Order: sequence, then structure tokens, then C-alpha cells
Amino acid sequence: MRNGERERGIVEMKRSSRLPFESHGLAWGRCLVTAAIACAFPCGYASAQIPEGWEIVEIAPPGTEYSYGRPDINDRGQIVFHRTSTANYRSGLEIWLFDHGQLLQVTDDNTYDSFPEINYPGDIVWQRDVDPDPKVERIAIVRLNDGQIDTLIDEPFYPSLEDIDDSGGVLWSRYTQATDSPVELLRFDGKKNTVIASNGRWNQIAITNQRGDIAFTSFNHYVFPWVSEIVGYFDGVLAPLSNGQRQVVLGGLNDFGQIVWSSPFDGVEIWFNGITTKLLQENAAVGGINRRGQITIARKDPVSGNSTLWLYADGRMTRLTEPALSAGIGRINSRGEIAFLTGRFPQGGVSLLTKPAFLSDTDSDGDIDLADFANLQNCFGRNKLPFGEICHECDGAKDGQLDQEDYVRMLEFWEGPQKWP
Repeated sequence: MRNGERERGIVEMKRSSRLPFESHGLAWGRCLVTAAIACAFPCGYASAQIPEGWEIVEIAPPGTEYSYGRPDINDRGQIVFHRTSTANYRSGLEIWLFDHGQLLQVTDDNTYDSFPEINYPGDIVWQRDVDPDPKVERIAIVRLNDGQIDTLIDEPFYPSLEDIDDSGGVLWSRYTQATDSPVELLRFDGKKNTVIASNGRWNQIAITNQRGDIAFTSFNHYVFPWVSEIVGYFDGVLAPLSNGQRQVVLGGLNDFGQIVWSSPFDGVEIWFNGITTKLLQENAAVGGINRRGQITIARKDPVSGNSTLWLYADGRMTRLTEPALSAGIGRINSRGEIAFLTGRFPQGGVSLLTKPAFLSDTDSDGDIDLADFANLQNCFGRNKLPFGEICHECDGAKDGQLDQEDYVRMLEFWEGPQKWP
């Protein structure tokens, strides 16, 4: 890697203006949308309906100075994304982390750092240009783990990051040396690479779950117009899930093996245990599916032409944003939090649909119960809260110490254990 190849982790975790999350007064600052907001112009769909107790919070504001890459979110509510100066796109890309109310800069090296992914333990992986010549592009895949940035994959065939699982296994793709340059898909377990698919096609847009299942889109660019199919990888065996005669793109895979994809001509479909079901008959884009079967979908508003964010859950579609926000595809975690882009490129921003109570959800299980109080009790009185550790999660007031204020906040959001699938 460049600059000595080992950096001091989250570049001293540079703090961008801390968001004004107050202790337990629920002043979640910069709230963009509530259920009470009406459509600014005639709506082609029903008005936005933010679920009770939830809010949309602006993490990174839109503007003309910066543009943002698609965010990723883990089950602890940590969000990563890249931000670039619109005046210097190539060298100005940096990685940012949003963690419990604080926006932290991960890299600050005037290097092309882009498209980060984050797993539950908080490991962050992303793509980095490692060639010192600004006219030469040489992409490597790097990882931030325990405060150090290490190179995982560095080779000349344009590696592209796909996903990371909770064990640290990284899905990635690369061009082959064939004259027509198809793309093969691999998994790196920290020591060696395993080829998942190398069939002369373009195998990309891959997602893995915690069971070790993998789903990806296999593109066929030998025909015009191009076609593709969704392929599953289960227990070491590849299995085509769609017929390969349409244009389909993978949208999500959850821990139960549910796989969802979209097609500009056939809408949104979900596959589970060999059965494919159509969910939506229109051109829409899928952002992801969580372990509760909730799916995020971006739909074009027929009046304004702007993108709107929707949630498919329990057999019904709910609109979450108004057209004026121009919300892009959103990633969803198991608690139901959604991280998504807002605005039109290059003047976009990053926002989060969340519940204020989750700042006190120490074990990230979607409720405030005795387990959270036990964690707080074990950490009570501490004022050194290492990033990524359980005591860090107990600081619901986000003031750097664990005291009575955190206890009061947790008591306010008490729900008891909730049933999860």
C-alpha cells in the first residue's frame, strides 16, 4: 500500500460536527421527514408514512461541494460510505463511518478510496487505488481491522469488492485474462482465495450471508441486448435461480436464504426454497432484504420523476419518503434501519431511517430489555469506551461516559424482549 502501507486506523477518527443527539429528550437533530410532512406537489402514490417511533435523520447533508457513494449498514447501525469533492473526484474520495450519532472520517490520504462494506464486528473493507502514479489506476482491496489498514487483495486484473461476512470473508470479482475479459467471482477467507464462479460470463453484484450462501448476477454480454441470470451458491454447489433469458439484477440475500432481485421488464421477485414469487410488477430497484423479510425498494414517482424509498413488509408496500427528498436505493439491517442516498448526483447526501431507542440497544437485537440493562450495569461508571466494544454501545447519551443519564435514557425506551423471526 501507499504511504507505508499501514495507517493509524481510523485517521484519528476525525470528527465531523457531532450530530446533536440529546440525552433522552429525543432531539434527533436535522430530522428531515416525519409522518406529518405532506407531499410538496401532487403525488402519484400514497403519501409517505414513517412508522411510529421512527425518524429519518440526515447524516451527511446534500450540497454542491461533495457527492456520496452508496452507503452500507450493519446490524449495529454503523454506516459506511465514501465522499468525494466534486471538484476533484479521482483523488478526493475518502471513507466515512457513522457510529452512534457521530460522523467519523476513516481515511484522509488524498487517495481514491471507494465503495466500503462493513460487517457486524465493525470490520470495514473498501477499494483503494494503490499506484503512486495518478495517471495509472491500480485497485486493491483493503481492510480496517483493530485500528490498522491492511491490504487483502492487490493484483493487476482490476479487483472489485462485492461483500464481507461476519467472519471477515470477502467476496470479490476480477477480470480474467481472456480476450473478451469476462469476470470471475472469488471468496477470500484471510489466507486463500476460492473461485466461486468462472464460466466465461461477467459474475458480479454478489452478496453473502452468515450461513455461507452466496448469490450473484451472472451477465451475458455476448448477446445484444444483454441478458443475465441470478445464481445461488449453496454448500459449494452453483444453482441457477432464474431462466437466464431476461435482464435481472440481484438486490438482496438474507440469513434465511431468501433472495430478491429486480428486472426492468418483470418487476421485483423473491426466491425461497426453490419457489419464485412476484412482489411488484413495475420497473423498480431493490436495495436489500433483512432477516425479517423486509425489503427496500426504490420506485420512480410518476409525477416528479424523482426516486422514492419504499418498504415491503408483511405483504404490503409502504412509502417512506416524499419525491422532494429524491431518495435512492437503501440498505436495510435486521433492526429495520435503512441507510440511503438523497438528492440528485452530484449534489446528494446520506440519511438514515432509525429509532432513537436504538442508541440504547446495546446488543443490537431491536429492543431494550434486561440484557441491555445488564450490559450497562457491567460497564457503569466507565469513561473510557473503546470503539467497537460493548461498553461503547451502552453510551446512549453519547457523552463519552456511562452514568445515570444513560440509565434514565434506557429506562425511557424499555420495551422488554420482542419476538424476532
